[in-house]
Amino acid sequence: MARIILLICLISHPVFAQNYETLPKGVRMFFTRNVQSSVQSSYNKSASETPYKYEINADIASLEQIDDQDVKDVLELFSEYPEAYNLISLGSHRLEANAQVDVNAYAFAYGVTNRLTAYVGLPIFDARVKMRYTNVKNSTQEEVSDALAKEYGDNWAQTLGGIVEQVHDIDSGIIQSAFVNSLGYDELGDWQGSGLGDMEFGLFYNFYKDYDYGLYTKLGGVAPTGRVDDPDIIQDIGFGDGQWDAYFELGGAYRAAERVIINLESRYTHQFAAEKRLRVPISEDIPLSDVSANFTEKLGNRLDSLIGAELHLNDWLNINPSMIFSFTEKAQYQSDNREANRLLALNTDASSKSIRVDAKLTTANFYLQGKFPIPIQLTLSAQNMIQGRNTAKTDLVEFEFRMYF
Repeated sequence: MARIILLICLISHPVFAQNYETLPKGVRMFFTRNVQSSVQSSYNKSASETPYKYEINADIASLEQIDDQDVKDVLELFSEYPEAYNLISLGSHRLEANAQVDVNAYAFAYGVTNRLTAYVGLPIFDARVKMRYTNVKNSTQEEVSDALAKEYGDNWAQTLGGIVEQVHDIDSGIIQSAFVNSLGYDELGDWQGSGLGDMEFGLFYNFYKDYDYGLYTKLGGVAPTGRVDDPDIIQDIGFGDGQWDAYFELGGAYRAAERVIINLESRYTHQFAAEKRLRVPISEDIPLSDVSANFTEKLGNRLDSLIGAELHLNDWLNINPSMIFSFTEKAQYQSDNREANRLLALNTDASSKSIRVDAKLTTANFYLQGKFPIPIQLTLSAQNMIQGRNTAKTDLVEFEFRMYF
């Protein structure tokens, strides 16, 4: 199963009203957000949505790519009989997976000055993956045996035909044995994990402010505190990506009408290289391998942008529809194995487009008017990925609580 990482932007929305507003000097904010997601599909390199699955199509073309002497020796036995050789297949097999991910993010912010806010946040993940095996197509031992008997009359062809007839179809037990005993992976099956994600920290500065519009910038980093994918477990989920990040964000808002605000935000993230142990893919079509090696992995830099609106229905409720765009550059790998470097980097560039709607209830105005004891904000959000390429389809439902003191 491909790597899935939920991107939690811990301080991605404004503290008060417009997105450029910072905390007043000396004011603190406690923030908690619960994110729930069911991940059952992904977008491939052609931007087509496909279920989260791994297809094992063990036809002759795939078998020829396996760098194993025993497999090569067996195929060599059939090389003199092309009519039968081209029919060889161990069948098609499918491993399907779906993931349930629950994230609780916690953050704390402090108003250093009226225009500068410092913040730090940490997500905690709880994830479950369920796997299902399906035999899509049986092996072709009967077709191969018939071809050897009908097309060729020599004794060796008849002998091979008899051997092939004794071959049994591949089932889930054989697949499990191949992954565990031959390739050295942990057992396939359901997986559950929980733990910390990557910690985000930064500074939020409001450098321009007028009645109708304002601008802000954020500068910070992400520390690799979350667990990364285990190369020996196919079905696990990483809670972090294993390297340090630095980001720069620029945004602003414009009051288009008395109760309508337009928001624009864009963040650029530079991902630093890190040493990792990874599996060496067999080929472009077979990402599995029984060989692992150490690589210097430089994940692609990211650009995330948002355009949205705040529709203030009254003093305590507003609706925020928005569109989110994300683009990730191609990853780079360095090791002594140039072919492995190339194979690992394939299809690592990614993009996505999502629609998001937030419903916010706030007591901030009531607090300023002396009508409520503390300023708090409750937000219910839904986010749907409508387009993507080389990325997991992560549709989210979120509940957020903020308290200022």
